[in-house]
Amino acid sequence: MFIIPSKYVPTSPLFQCIDTITHFHPNEKILVVDSYSDDDSYLKSCKERDNVIVSQYKNKHYECGALYYAYKEFPDEPYYALIQDSVFLNASWEEFLCDDRTYNLLYFDEGPFLQMELNYTNEVIKNTEYEHYVNDHHVGMFGMLGVYKSDMMKTMTKKNLLEAALPVDKFGSQMTERILGICLMQDGYEIKRDSIDGDFHSQKFNLGSGLKHFRKVYCGRQ
Repeated sequence: MFIIPSKYVPTSPLFQCIDTITHFHPNEKILVVDSYSDDDSYLKSCKERDNVIVSQYKNKHYECGALYYAYKEFPDEPYYALIQDSVFLNASWEEFLCDDRTYNLLYFDEGPFLQMELNYTNEVIKNTEYEHYVNDHHVGMFGMLGVYKSDMMKTMTKKNLLEAALPVDKFGSQMTERILGICLMQDGYEIKRDSIDGDFHSQKFNLGSGLKHFRKVYCGRQ
Protein backbone atom coordinates (compact mmCIF):
# COMPACT_ATOMS: atom_id res chain seq x y z
CA MET A 1 0.00 0.00 0.00
CA PHE A 2 1.15 3.52 -0.88
CA ILE A 3 0.09 6.28 1.51
CA ILE A 4 -0.29 9.92 0.49
CA PRO A 5 -1.09 12.62 3.08
CA SER A 6 -2.87 15.44 1.26
CA LYS A 7 -3.45 19.07 2.25
CA TYR A 8 -5.22 19.87 -0.99
CA VAL A 9 -4.93 23.29 -2.66
CA PRO A 10 -5.62 24.23 -6.31
CA THR A 11 -1.96 23.72 -7.20
CA SER A 12 -1.74 20.29 -5.55
CA PRO A 13 -0.12 17.70 -7.83
CA LEU A 14 -1.90 14.84 -6.06
CA PHE A 15 -3.39 13.25 -9.17
CA GLN A 16 -0.08 13.39 -11.05
CA CYS A 17 1.50 11.69 -8.03
CA ILE A 18 -1.16 8.98 -8.14
CA ASP A 19 -0.62 8.55 -11.88
CA THR A 20 3.12 7.93 -11.43
CA ILE A 21 2.45 5.28 -8.80
CA THR A 22 -0.11 3.60 -11.03
CA HIS A 23 2.22 3.75 -14.03
CA PHE A 24 4.89 1.68 -12.28
CA HIS A 25 2.56 -0.28 -9.96
CA PRO A 26 -0.78 -0.67 -11.75
CA ASN A 27 -2.25 -3.02 -9.15
CA GLU A 28 -1.12 -1.09 -6.10
CA LYS A 29 -3.56 0.16 -3.48
CA ILE A 30 -3.16 3.89 -2.81
CA LEU A 31 -4.51 5.40 0.41
CA VAL A 32 -5.16 9.16 0.45
CA VAL A 33 -5.26 10.65 3.96
CA ASP A 34 -6.76 14.12 3.94
CA SER A 35 -5.07 16.70 6.16
CA TYR A 36 -8.12 18.85 6.90
CA SER A 37 -8.07 20.49 3.47
CA ASP A 38 -10.18 23.66 3.29
CA ASP A 39 -11.95 22.09 0.32
CA ASP A 40 -12.06 18.30 0.38
CA SER A 41 -14.33 17.91 -2.64
CA TYR A 42 -11.30 16.48 -4.47
CA LEU A 43 -11.84 13.29 -2.49
CA LYS A 44 -14.82 12.49 -4.72
CA SER A 45 -12.43 12.27 -7.69
CA CYS A 46 -10.13 10.06 -5.64
CA LYS A 47 -12.98 7.65 -4.91
CA GLU A 48 -13.73 7.37 -8.62
CA ARG A 49 -10.33 5.76 -9.23
CA ASP A 50 -10.30 1.99 -8.91
CA ASN A 51 -7.00 1.76 -7.06
CA VAL A 52 -7.48 4.72 -4.67
CA ILE A 53 -8.91 4.46 -1.15
CA VAL A 54 -9.85 7.53 0.88
CA SER A 55 -9.00 7.07 4.55
CA GLN A 56 -11.79 7.23 7.10
CA TYR A 57 -9.51 9.41 9.22
CA LYS A 58 -8.71 13.10 8.99
CA ASN A 59 -5.09 13.87 9.78
CA LYS A 60 -3.57 16.95 11.41
CA HIS A 61 -0.25 15.30 12.24
CA TYR A 62 1.69 15.58 8.98
CA GLU A 63 3.40 12.49 7.50
CA CYS A 64 3.65 10.77 10.88
CA GLY A 65 -0.12 10.97 11.28
CA ALA A 66 -0.77 9.58 7.81
CA LEU A 67 1.39 6.54 8.56
CA TYR A 68 -0.17 6.13 12.01
CA TYR A 69 -3.74 6.25 10.69
CA ALA A 70 -2.94 4.01 7.71
CA TYR A 71 -1.69 1.29 10.02
CA LYS A 72 -4.64 1.79 12.37
CA GLU A 73 -7.07 1.40 9.47
CA PHE A 74 -5.19 -1.31 7.53
CA PRO A 75 -3.01 -3.26 10.02
CA ASP A 76 -2.42 -6.29 7.80
CA GLU A 77 -0.57 -4.82 4.83
CA PRO A 78 2.92 -6.25 4.10
CA TYR A 79 4.32 -2.75 3.57
CA TYR A 80 3.39 0.92 3.87
CA ALA A 81 5.06 3.17 1.30
CA LEU A 82 4.74 6.73 2.62
CA ILE A 83 5.23 9.59 0.16
CA GLN A 84 4.03 13.18 -0.24
CA ASP A 85 1.58 14.31 -2.91
CA SER A 86 4.44 16.38 -4.36
CA VAL A 87 6.61 13.29 -4.89
CA PHE A 88 6.49 11.58 -8.29
CA LEU A 89 7.95 8.14 -8.95
CA ASN A 90 10.67 8.02 -11.61
CA ALA A 91 11.03 4.25 -11.55
CA SER A 92 9.51 1.12 -10.11
CA TRP A 93 9.99 0.62 -6.38
CA GLU A 94 9.44 -3.13 -6.64
CA GLU A 95 12.90 -3.98 -5.29
CA PHE A 96 12.07 -2.08 -2.10
CA LEU A 97 8.63 -3.61 -1.64
CA CYS A 98 9.34 -7.33 -1.89
CA ASP A 99 11.86 -8.00 0.90
CA ASP A 100 11.67 -7.62 4.68
CA ARG A 101 13.75 -4.45 5.03
CA THR A 102 12.36 -1.01 5.79
CA TYR A 103 13.68 1.72 3.48
CA ASN A 104 13.88 5.48 3.85
CA LEU A 105 13.64 7.70 0.78
CA LEU A 106 16.61 9.87 1.78
CA TYR A 107 18.63 10.16 4.99
CA PHE A 108 20.51 13.10 6.47
CA ASP A 109 23.44 13.08 8.89
CA GLU A 110 23.58 16.09 11.21
CA GLY A 111 25.30 17.31 14.37
CA PRO A 112 24.00 17.81 17.92
CA PHE A 113 20.62 19.37 18.60
CA LEU A 114 19.97 22.84 19.95
CA GLN A 115 18.62 22.71 23.50
CA MET A 116 14.98 23.19 22.49
CA GLU A 117 15.33 20.39 19.93
CA LEU A 118 16.91 18.09 22.50
CA ASN A 119 14.16 18.86 25.00
CA TYR A 120 11.46 18.10 22.44
CA THR A 121 13.17 14.84 21.42
CA ASN A 122 13.40 13.47 24.94
CA GLU A 123 9.86 14.59 25.81
CA VAL A 124 8.68 12.35 22.97
CA ILE A 125 11.04 9.47 23.74
CA LYS A 126 10.05 9.31 27.43
CA ASN A 127 6.57 8.22 26.29
CA THR A 128 8.00 5.29 24.33
CA GLU A 129 10.05 2.20 25.15
CA TYR A 130 13.15 3.71 23.56
CA GLU A 131 16.19 4.98 25.45
CA HIS A 132 16.79 8.60 26.44
CA TYR A 133 18.79 10.39 23.74
CA VAL A 134 22.24 11.73 24.66
CA ASN A 135 22.94 14.71 22.41
CA ASP A 136 25.33 13.69 19.65
CA HIS A 137 25.22 13.61 15.88
CA HIS A 138 22.07 11.97 14.57
CA VAL A 139 20.81 10.44 11.33
CA GLY A 140 17.29 11.40 10.27
CA MET A 141 14.84 10.32 7.58
CA PHE A 142 13.73 12.95 5.05
CA GLY A 143 10.06 13.68 5.70
CA MET A 144 9.70 10.21 7.27
CA LEU A 145 9.22 9.09 3.67
CA GLY A 146 9.98 5.53 2.67
CA VAL A 147 8.75 1.94 2.72
CA TYR A 148 7.87 0.59 6.17
CA LYS A 149 7.50 -3.16 6.41
CA SER A 150 4.93 -4.87 8.61
CA ASP A 151 7.47 -5.99 11.23
CA MET A 152 8.76 -2.44 11.62
CA MET A 153 5.21 -1.10 12.01
CA LYS A 154 4.49 -3.69 14.69
CA THR A 155 7.65 -2.73 16.57
CA MET A 156 6.95 1.01 16.41
CA THR A 157 3.37 0.43 17.54
CA LYS A 158 4.38 -1.87 20.41
CA LYS A 159 6.89 0.72 21.62
CA ASN A 160 4.37 3.57 21.15
CA LEU A 161 6.70 5.49 18.85
CA LEU A 162 4.28 6.76 16.22
CA GLU A 163 1.59 7.82 18.66
CA ALA A 164 4.08 9.54 20.97
CA ALA A 165 5.74 11.32 18.06
CA LEU A 166 2.57 12.71 16.41
CA PRO A 167 3.45 16.38 15.70
CA VAL A 168 1.02 19.29 15.87
CA ASP A 169 3.10 21.90 14.02
CA LYS A 170 5.88 22.23 11.44
CA PHE A 171 8.63 22.22 14.06
CA GLY A 172 7.28 18.99 15.49
CA SER A 173 7.11 17.47 12.02
CA GLN A 174 10.73 18.33 11.36
CA MET A 175 11.72 16.82 14.70
CA THR A 176 9.73 13.65 14.07
CA GLU A 177 11.86 12.70 11.05
CA ARG A 178 14.89 12.96 13.35
CA ILE A 179 13.32 11.16 16.30
CA LEU A 180 12.35 8.19 14.13
CA GLY A 181 15.92 7.88 12.92
CA ILE A 182 17.26 7.99 16.49
CA CYS A 183 14.81 5.40 17.77
CA LEU A 184 14.92 2.99 14.85
CA MET A 185 18.70 2.89 15.01
CA GLN A 186 18.30 1.64 18.58
CA ASP A 187 16.42 -1.28 17.03
CA GLY A 188 19.35 -1.95 14.69
CA TYR A 189 17.89 -0.24 11.62
CA GLU A 190 20.69 0.71 9.21
CA ILE A 191 19.47 4.03 7.84
CA LYS A 192 22.35 4.73 5.49
CA ARG A 193 22.45 1.23 4.02
CA ASP A 194 18.69 1.00 3.56
CA SER A 195 18.09 4.27 1.74
CA ILE A 196 16.33 4.41 -1.62
CA ASP A 197 18.16 7.44 -3.02
CA GLY A 198 20.88 8.14 -0.47
CA ASP A 199 22.13 11.27 1.27
CA PHE A 200 19.74 14.24 1.29
CA HIS A 201 22.47 16.87 1.66
CA SER A 202 24.30 15.71 -1.45
CA GLN A 203 21.05 15.33 -3.43
CA LYS A 204 18.83 18.24 -2.29
CA PHE A 205 19.59 20.48 -5.28
CA ASN A 206 18.55 17.67 -7.62
CA LEU A 207 15.15 16.90 -6.09
CA GLY A 208 13.24 18.92 -8.67
CA SER A 209 15.08 17.57 -11.69
CA GLY A 210 14.78 14.09 -10.29
CA LEU A 211 16.80 11.35 -8.65
CA LYS A 212 16.85 7.73 -9.74
CA HIS A 213 13.61 6.70 -8.07
CA PHE A 214 11.67 9.94 -7.53
CA ARG A 215 11.44 13.68 -8.03
CA LYS A 216 9.79 16.34 -5.90
CA VAL A 217 7.83 19.31 -7.20
CA TYR A 218 7.02 22.60 -5.50
CA CYS A 219 3.33 23.45 -5.29
CA GLY A 220 3.30 26.68 -3.28
CA ARG A 221 2.33 25.37 0.16
CA GLN A 222 4.20 26.21 3.32
